[in-house]
Amino acid sequence: MKEKRTKEPAQSKWRGLLRKAFWTVAGMVGVASLLRAQAAPAQANGSEGPTTFTATGGATAVFGQSDSGVGVFGFSDSTVGVVANSHSGWGLSAASGTGVGAILACPGGVAVQINGHIQILGDSIGQAILRGGTASVVVNAPAATPKSLILLTPLDICYGVLSISKRETGSFTISSAAVVPLHDTTIAYLIVN
Repeated sequence: MKEKRTKEPAQSKWRGLLRKAFWTVAGMVGVASLLRAQAAPAQANGSEGPTTFTATGGATAVFGQSDSGVGVFGFSDSTVGVVANSHSGWGLSAASGTGVGAILACPGGVAVQINGHIQILGDSIGQAILRGGTASVVVNAPAATPKSLILLTPLDICYGVLSISKRETGSFTISSAAVVPLHDTTIAYLIVN
C-alpha cells in the first residue's frame, strides 16, 4: 500500500503567495498597457461575417462619437450603406446643434425617396390669412430668405391668382393678382431653402 504524500503547510503557503504575486504583477502590466494604448477605429470588412450588437433595458447598442471627424460611417459598393429601422420608434434620427442635421446627396439620381406620409415641423411651414378687401399680406417667417422657394396652397375659395411678390430675410409677401378677395382667405405655405 502506497503512502499518501501531503504537502507541507509552509510549501503550500509559499506557492499560494507566489501565485498571488504573479497575478497581481500581470494585472498591473495589463492595466499599464491599456492606459498607454491609444484608441483606434473599429472596422469590419465582412471577412469576419455578420456582426450584431444587441442591447437591452433601453441601452444603446451602437454608439459612435468623434471630436472632429465622422461618428459613424456606412458604405457599400452595390447595396445600402446604412439601414436604420425601428418597430415602434424612429428608424433614423439625425440632428445638429449648429449645422445641417442630415445631408442626402445623389448627383446622378434620386437623393431622397419617401414611401409614406411626409410630416414637416418648424418655422418653414405655416398659414397666413389674406384679409377680405386687401390685396396682400406680409408673413413673418424666420426660415424665409431672399432666395427661398415658397409654395402656396389656398385653404379657402380664392378668386385671384396668388403669388409671392416680395422675399426678404425673415419675411415674404403674398399678393392676390387682379382680384381683391371679398372674404378672408387662409393660405398655407411651405418654405424650401
